[in-house]
Amino acid sequence: MGADEDIRWVITVPAIWRSAAKQLMREAAYEAGLGYERLPHQVLISLEPEAASLFCRQLKRHQLKTEKPAELQLTPDSLGKPRPLKPWNRSAQRESMYVDAVLDVCPDQRYMVVDCGGGTVDITVH
Repeated sequence: MGADEDIRWVITVPAIWRSAAKQLMREAAYEAGLGYERLPHQVLISLEPEAASLFCRQLKRHQLKTEKPAELQLTPDSLGKPRPLKPWNRSAQRESMYVDAVLDVCPDQRYMVVDCGGGTVDITVH
């Protein structure tokens, strides 16, 4: 087995893609020189939200990046539309407290990845 046969290529695709589209991507990978048709285990087609979720699973506490959205308030003059009040205080102390609070809520390392974009929302829970 040659050195290039030891490589495993992982190609991520949108979760809504059908099997035919995934197969077309696999064939394009072979044409581009990624893996060999005789070794199909070399090319792994993975769904984007699952790949993101697996990446999050291996993160350490200090690597987590959190962002809390601005608080919203409804008022009669806003005609039912939310309006931002004030930006969240992003001091290092508050941010680390927020990260700790998130991790304390999930002692069994359960988490959810929400991928919003491209016209769809993909949710993966581990």
